[in-house]
Amino acid sequence: MEQRIRALLPTDRHTLRKVNDPELYIADWTDWSHKNRKKGADFTGIKITSDKQEINTIQVLNPDKREIIYDIFGDNALPVEKTEKECRQCECVLFPHDTTHPGHWVLFVELKYAYDEMYAFRKESDYPSSMVKQIIETVNYFRTKGILNTEKKVHAIVAFPNLEFSYHERFSLALQESDFSVEEILKTHKIIIRACNQVSVISPKRIKWTNQ
Repeated sequence: MEQRIRALLPTDRHTLRKVNDPELYIADWTDWSHKNRKKGADFTGIKITSDKQEINTIQVLNPDKREIIYDIFGDNALPVEKTEKECRQCECVLFPHDTTHPGHWVLFVELKYAYDEMYAFRKESDYPSSMVKQIIETVNYFRTKGILNTEKKVHAIVAFPNLEFSYHERFSLALQESDFSVEEILKTHKIIIRACNQVSVISPKRIKWTNQ
């Protein structure tokens, strides 16, 4: 899968790394950097580290230190030919270094830094629907390009890192109000959606959701 990404997508817009750290922290610094530019903020975008960051993150636990590849998407990382419209994209994708087994997991990630529960789920923002659309468009792009098999099930985290409680059920209910559902997304797009801030790598074929 790594080779297909490198061959089929613009390498200057993708940051691919192989890691085996027991913990990975994923954060989007875009909003923080814009608000703190006068204070000397010198970084914007997605950052994945093995140590905790200064802002809230989602966490990927890797207790067996398995080799993982992550791909951070830069601006317009999924270009669409012969059209001015850009593909909506999520933040990044992670997968095992060894993807020879057809049952290996693939995890797409989308983050939104809503201040609190009220902002995360207010109807005016419609964050749940927007986040899911970004995931779906990214996955569909990977399938169209031949990076992912059209029949392969993949996983996706849609996360509000500032929320420190279990919010998957609230997210699911909000989705239904936007004519989506977790079940429909799995059936139609073969994407297993979970709203949470933490996931554990169990094996090359399995990951496990956790609430915190």
